[in-house]
Amino acid sequence: MTPAPTLIADLGGTSLRFALSTDGSADQEADLDADAFTDLPAAVAAYLERHAPGHIPRRAIFAVAGPQDGKTIVFTNRPWSTPVADIKHRFGFESLEVVNDFAALAMSLPYLS
Repeated sequence: MTPAPTLIADLGGTSLRFALSTDGSADQEADLDADAFTDLPAAVAAYLERHAPGHIPRRAIFAVAGPQDGKTIVFTNRPWSTPVADIKHRFGFESLEVVNDFAALAMSLPYLS
C-alpha cells in the first residue's frame, strides 16, 4: 500500500506553488495565480481536486510569505488570514506545519550542495 502523500506548498502574494511528496521528491507540481482565488482554502481545494483525486494528503507543510504564529496563516502581500485549525479540519489533515517562507529557505541550506 502506497503511503498517503504530503501536500507541500510555497505560498506567496502572487504565486501559490503546490506539490505532493511521498518519498521526499515533489510530484504533481502546480503554480497557481493567487488572484484567481478568494482565499487560501479555495486555492488548496482547487489544487487537490485537480492534482490529488483519490490521494488525499494526511499531512501538509506550508511556507508562507508572512509572519507565522502557528495559529493563523497570514500573508504579507495579500489580504488573506486563515486559522490553521480551519485548514486542518476542512481538508482532514492530521498535521499542518506552517513556517515563514524565509525560514523554510534557511532550513533548506544544509541540504543544498
